[in-house]
Amino acid sequence: MTTAKLTGYRDPALGDQLVAYYVSDEPPGDAELRDHCAAVLPEFMVPSVFVTVGAIPLTVNGKVDWEALPEPHTAPAELYVEPRSRVEKILAEVWSEVLGRERISVDDNFFALGGHSLVALKVISRLKRELGLTVRTREVYQHPQLRELAAYVEAKLAAAPENP
Repeated sequence: MTTAKLTGYRDPALGDQLVAYYVSDEPPGDAELRDHCAAVLPEFMVPSVFVTVGAIPLTVNGKVDWEALPEPHTAPAELYVEPRSRVEKILAEVWSEVLGRERISVDDNFFALGGHSLVALKVISRLKRELGLTVRTREVYQHPQLRELAAYVEAKLAAAPENP
């Protein structure tokens, strides 16, 4: 990565987003970028969206021209795979609601769809209410794909002692 800039963006459905714009000859994947940022930044500063640009636009004064940066786009998985398990269905419903998406594939990535730590807190709250399970924000970051998070939640539910 040769150059990177962070800026805020207000998504109509998700609210404020932290966006990373970067210039790179060989762009790494979003997951690799997110992992790198999570290793060196506090959770609340990890960008929700990463955008590759040919060059960081500058004003005549040589400062970043924030207005000239392209609007970030969040992308669902290319192929839709329907949720099958109970937990996958619950997660898909919750993600659909909090991310403002009509449908969620099990291959969708929470952060690629525009999720961030504040939205993750809404997901965590719903999981607590619907499944009686405590999931941490860090665990959402570690399992960003719906399929991965569902498997993690299912394993955590299976390991939990039965309620007396």
